[in-house]
Amino acid sequence: MRQISTALILWIIYTVIFLSICSVMIFSPYNNTNAAICLCSICFISIVFYYCFPRYKKDINISTLLYESKYLRLMEKDGWDYVERTNTNKIAYIVPLKVDKQGNESLLFIKKFRVPLQKYVISFPAGLIGDHDKNESMIVGAQRELVEEVGYTGKLRPITRGPTSAGLSNEIIDFFLATDLQKQITGGKGDGTENIEVFEIPLHKAFAWLDGQSYLRDCLIDSKVYLGLYFVSKWVNILI
Repeated sequence: MRQISTALILWIIYTVIFLSICSVMIFSPYNNTNAAICLCSICFISIVFYYCFPRYKKDINISTLLYESKYLRLMEKDGWDYVERTNTNKIAYIVPLKVDKQGNESLLFIKKFRVPLQKYVISFPAGLIGDHDKNESMIVGAQRELVEEVGYTGKLRPITRGPTSAGLSNEIIDFFLATDLQKQITGGKGDGTENIEVFEIPLHKAFAWLDGQSYLRDCLIDSKVYLGLYFVSKWVNILI
């Protein structure tokens, strides 16, 4: 699969047309002076366009499909191999902050087995957005994931966004803080294909609890958890 930008196509067409006109005028028995002037003008414009062309390199998207499975593509561009999902590149990561009637704050973590790592990973609720419904918005998808994985709905506030692994994938992840949590009758434990364990940990004990979990031989801590904790500690007194 190869894609060429409009700038490159226009440059090729421009060159072919004007070189053709130039050739006709050069070999015409009439107006040789005008032909020479036209030739010089065309050459000058072509040289200027050629040396200015690098500014359009960022608009040239030439990529090659190396392999495709049901859910992933292996791509190559400019000598760089990377992967992309076949259904979406959007991910929501939700930090659920629960406050009880006494004002005690706690966080909802999940623990799920990850096949590529062959270990359990502790994280906040997260999931793909738009993988089943292309028109699904980020907020709607994040709310769906919150219900599916921990069984709560809440008020979602965008925190930040960025790449998950810029050298490997084109995925973009959006972080949300979920407050005003309401327990749902249904939901939690995943979408039916997942085996998720939910932990409710007091906010002031979160770091100590994560440290303890990190010492388990079959368990890893998702590094994005600590980014979520940073924003919770920064904004908790403002957002609640």
